[in-house]
Amino acid sequence: MNYNEALKVINPMAALKSLKIEGKEEGVYIYFPCPECNEDAVIKAYGEKKNLWLCTRCKVCGHIITLAMKMEALKFEEAKQFLLKKAISSINEIDEELNINYELEWCEFMQYENLDREICEKLGIGKPKGKTNMPGHLAFTVLNENRKKVGYVGIKIANGKPYIPKSFHPEFYLYNLCYIDPDDEVVLTPDMLDCVRLLSQRTQAISNFWLPSLSIKQLELLQPITYLSVKGFGENTSEIAVKLARFHGSYYRFI
Repeated sequence: MNYNEALKVINPMAALKSLKIEGKEEGVYIYFPCPECNEDAVIKAYGEKKNLWLCTRCKVCGHIITLAMKMEALKFEEAKQFLLKKAISSINEIDEELNINYELEWCEFMQYENLDREICEKLGIGKPKGKTNMPGHLAFTVLNENRKKVGYVGIKIANGKPYIPKSFHPEFYLYNLCYIDPDDEVVLTPDMLDCVRLLSQRTQAISNFWLPSLSIKQLELLQPITYLSVKGFGENTSEIAVKLARFHGSYYRFI
């Protein structure tokens, strides 16, 4: 696995824990003591620039592998393998069904985004009512391949920013995978809203929760799909193509 692939699959919170560094997760960022000045440094937990870190005080920066090199006195390849072993195995898929049940309601944002009400009710999509951990968000109920509820992800209604709770690790799942027929064509898109719109058009669709790339686990989940169409990855399309060529044995195309 090369450098870019490693940065995509390493879980930064698990990596910091393996390096005996205490991190505090806030949204898509994790704050931790800078190894140079001990002030707050920040590392990106998801999306573009995942696993890149910066100390705003002393301006030292790097990525999670170089941080491991420094903390463990390892060479680059040794540090990468150390993190791949520790940061992947220390985070597990959710075994028990989530015991949180949000009461979800239809809202104007869903109508504005041209979402189908019937599809949203079936999939458990809506604005949570009452006091929740996702105020002001559109929530998506996430089921694993066995149709067991494992979490909620969301999108901020005010600004359209994705929200992934720290207790949920999207690299282990593909949204709506449990409802597709693997023998018919399936569309993969990173955009959750686009995925729901495709479903309303009676198109089989799945999503990887706004992530710019695919994890090893997600590639494994794609294996049974016979005809895979990919859309919406933009500048990351070439990277996705390389991964699919390497790991996906069935037919796939970009649309």
